Amino acid sequence: MATNITERLDYVLHIDKVHTKLLLNIWHFENLKIAIDDNEVWIKDFTLDQINSKEVKSLSPARIYYLKEARLFPKGKLLPVARMKMMPSWKPIQTVLQLKTPDLNHNYFGIPEKASFEIVKFEAEKDTCAQLIQITDFNSQIIETAASYRLEKLTYTIVAPDQLLIIGTPLLPLKGYSFWKNKSSFYPTGYYLKYPALETIVQNAIDQDQIHFIIWQKNNCYTLIEKDQFVPLTISSYRKSLKLIDNE
Repeated sequence: MATNITERLDYVLHIDKVHTKLLLNIWHFENLKIAIDDNEVWIKDFTLDQINSKEVKSLSPARIYYLKEARLFPKGKLLPVARMKMMPSWKPIQTVLQLKTPDLNHNYFGIPEKASFEIVKFEAEKDTCAQLIQITDFNSQIIETAASYRLEKLTYTIVAPDQLLIIGTPLLPLKGYSFWKNKSSFYPTGYYLKYPALETIVQNAIDQDQIHFIIWQKNNCYTLIEKDQFVPLTISSYRKSLKLIDNE
């Protein structure tokens, strides 16, 4: 069977300097090196997964090559189109491209204002590890009849008089909204920040003390929940929470 030799070669990306802002999409690939010469920008040190990633594919003006004996081959092609010229210097991408913290609105569930950043549909599959559920008869029955081993890895907190947020795996078959987690942020299943490179910056701007979970909604609003508010989910603790809610 023939072997695709391009998988063993170094990939480089070329883009005109006028499109530099688009490189925000790959800024979070910390291993990348960048060189700028006049009106050209070159980036190297991609892994195979990175070069085939959604982020790189979104760079429509870019041209991708693989290197062999200092010659440039278009990705997927067997004939070279040019020689790779000597670049003045290669530097880490995060050193050359400086990102600024976006203006943030501290929005909460139910508030219609939107922040200046977005979460968008995300193709990569991520494991669900949290649920926002309504306190209904159906959900209560599932929780109160669950075997103890099904609850032992779950924690929860009350987020509204009729809502719970449950974290852990495996989750129960409850009706509600599911989330996946990255760092201290929980995103709706199938969604992620439009610019993943901003994630750390956004999290630090929203939660400087690093004591909260950030729970995102599809409308770009979020809420902060202190991490120490979560308690183990047991039948007893759930029933106590119901009594507490009823007494308020």
